[in-house]
Amino acid sequence: MSTERDALVLVVDDDVNLLRGLTRVLRHQTFQLLTARSGEEAREILKRWPVDVVICDQHMPGTRGTELLAWIAEHCPRTVRIILTGQPDLKTAVDAINRGQVFRFLTKPCSDWDLVMTIHDALEAARSPMNVSCRRPDHATP
Repeated sequence: MSTERDALVLVVDDDVNLLRGLTRVLRHQTFQLLTARSGEEAREILKRWPVDVVICDQHMPGTRGTELLAWIAEHCPRTVRIILTGQPDLKTAVDAINRGQVFRFLTKPCSDWDLVMTIHDALEAARSPMNVSCRRPDHATP
């Protein structure tokens, strides 16, 4: 079980400026931050690192966030999943809940405070012995 100090949070978004901004906002937090610019890059990170929380954009070239979160739910079921989208709609929300089994659905723009609090809540859920589906994995299953 990880402590928040050694927890890993992965942010997946194809927007480099957004990733830089989030890195600045989150740099003083107690968890370690990883970033990926694509679903493929995120999958490679998840195969190598025991990621506690993934925050994923919905609209990226090559894959939709809900598709990536569904893969994570299958291969890294204990990783807490959050979707972040600038184009919220009912279908995306339903897919995120049903396929990606998301912990939270956030919309862009998201305040720094809401993002930080959501991550801390997700890390708490990841450490909770009562929430078996959100416990930290050793790594992605093949």
